[in-house]
Amino acid sequence: YYDRLKLLQHAELRPALDILCQYTGCQLPEPRDPSRIKLSSKNIYTHPNTENALMVSAIIVNEAEYPQDFPLLELRFENIRGEAIAGRRFNAEEYLDIPQQQLKKIQPGEPVSLNIEIIDPGKDVMTYEFNFL
Repeated sequence: YYDRLKLLQHAELRPALDILCQYTGCQLPEPRDPSRIKLSSKNIYTHPNTENALMVSAIIVNEAEYPQDFPLLELRFENIRGEAIAGRRFNAEEYLDIPQQQLKKIQPGEPVSLNIEIIDPGKDVMTYEFNFL
């Protein structure tokens, strides 16, 4: 019982756990592991039409063996000392530009493109980082 969330990460155990819950009345959460969402490409460049703005484009892939909800995307910019200059979290509706009711799950192995327009955080930026939460 205490490791049920870890057990759910193994797709092959899900059917047995579903049967167990039929007898015990438990409710299994959907499997979710944001660490299995990977960037296969990323690019940040000056927005072609808007001054002081950037375009963020990336392709993400679900490397889990099961479909899962799209993760929260955190984008952070840091200076040369590793100090955060700017950052923001984007939900799937924002980075996919799709209304909530049209969102589906990210399928295993299926690449998904995302594009975000953001304000340029300035000249002190040395690095940026994507995190999935």
